[in-house]
Amino acid sequence: MRLIRMAVGTCLAAGLFGCASVEGGLDRSYAAEFESGAGRPAFEVEATGADIEVLDASGRVLASLTREGDALVVFDDHGNQVGRVREQPDDDDFRLEWSAPDGTPALGLERESDGDLELEDAAGETIYELKRRD
Repeated sequence: MRLIRMAVGTCLAAGLFGCASVEGGLDRSYAAEFESGAGRPAFEVEATGADIEVLDASGRVLASLTREGDALVVFDDHGNQVGRVREQPDDDDFRLEWSAPDGTPALGLERESDGDLELEDAAGETIYELKRRD
């Protein structure tokens, strides 16, 4: 298992989905620790094959994700399904869509051609923008 340390400002979503695939038989196990601005542990992401857990600084599971077909199914700390995330083709850009357990669209995360990320609500309105910096 590899250990990767990151600051909280690092884009977590892109990292999670980019390493969630278990195709090709490669070892996809890793752990990423995210620190607060003061250098204290904030949370950790651990991945083993198709399963990912998000843990708080004390090691308590906050959420878990499991690969199911072409989606990641997201569960809360009690094991209740809270959503499903799928990568959706959108021209040449990367796009993730989050839907509620009943399939209702909720959020979209899209990488623009300049590398910026945009978080949108179900109506397609921008909620947040993450600007790429050197």
